[in-house]
Amino acid sequence: MSKMNVLILCGGLGTRFRSISKKIPKALAIVSNKPILDWLLMILKKQGFNKVILATGFKGELIDNHIKNHWKNSCIISRENEPLGTGGAIKNAFKYISSEKILILNGDTLINYNFSNLIDFHEGYNAEISILLSSITNGLDYGNILIDKNNNIIDFKEKGNVKKNMFVNSGVYCVNTRLIFEFPNKKSFSFEKDILEKWTLIKKIKGKVVKENFIDIGTPERFNNATFKL
Repeated sequence: MSKMNVLILCGGLGTRFRSISKKIPKALAIVSNKPILDWLLMILKKQGFNKVILATGFKGELIDNHIKNHWKNSCIISRENEPLGTGGAIKNAFKYISSEKILILNGDTLINYNFSNLIDFHEGYNAEISILLSSITNGLDYGNILIDKNNNIIDFKEKGNVKKNMFVNSGVYCVNTRLIFEFPNKKSFSFEKDILEKWTLIKKIKGKVVKENFIDIGTPERFNNATFKL
């Protein structure tokens, strides 16, 4: 794990979260007495990941200060000066990535999971992208992913359209770094919509289903109900 880079996406505008707070980015929202970013960094440090890149944007200076004060020399900041979307943020951080595969995490979700299992799964299937899917988390306000019997991701369904063999995306990805060269030739785009959904039938994208719940603070209701512990 020490050689694999990790990228945490912390740059979103968090428009729905602003009803909770307009002063901080979602990654610094407090869950069980700690910023969600601290929980993520604690999990990664415990599991032996040494190089963590933070893709920051909205209120990014607050994350910069937090890292300097609490996680000195533990992270590299990849700052975006304008909204780039999740795909644009990954592309913008490419210059800092030095491993053949990268673990990508959403900065507003939490799951207490051993990420080496996802990496082993990814390598075992010789996948190009692997997504960690939860069979426990559910709800009509989540998008769902459909997989076949060989763990191939075959479709992405809109919120409220849940069927058999569909699971919730936990916001954790293992991605072959070379794929970033094939990202769209534009600044701002979505990793989920413009990469994952469009590449479903042309790339080897796998889904690993785990019986683990995950926390997503993307809406005020989820944030208010969120608790976490290691």
